[in-house]
Amino acid sequence: MTLVSIPNYFDFVRSSLKPLVLEMNERINDDGMWQKLNYSFLMKTRNEDYRVRLATLQVIEHLFDTMRERYLVILNDTIPFISELLEDENEQVEDCAKRIVNRVENLTGESINEYLK
Repeated sequence: MTLVSIPNYFDFVRSSLKPLVLEMNERINDDGMWQKLNYSFLMKTRNEDYRVRLATLQVIEHLFDTMRERYLVILNDTIPFISELLEDENEQVEDCAKRIVNRVENLTGESINEYLK
């Protein structure tokens, strides 16, 4: 059984995965460990299944919403992945990537378009 075959996959992401990843990030007091966790999670955005890419973006979006400025610490690691997903073949994935860019720009007060090329 794969994760995507779980009934109500996006309900699972919303109710379990988002809070779990947030809690893990909140409890890690080591920047190196936090970067490793974030990177391993971001690698899921390269999965062939759009649902996995979308779920990953939904978690990232949740982290930006809840951690706000604290999540900007790993923004440089995150931008290349977001940039790729702005041109995803799946419209939902692309829309979620755009929402994340908007959130980042609202948090920083600056455009990040030059970094997304």
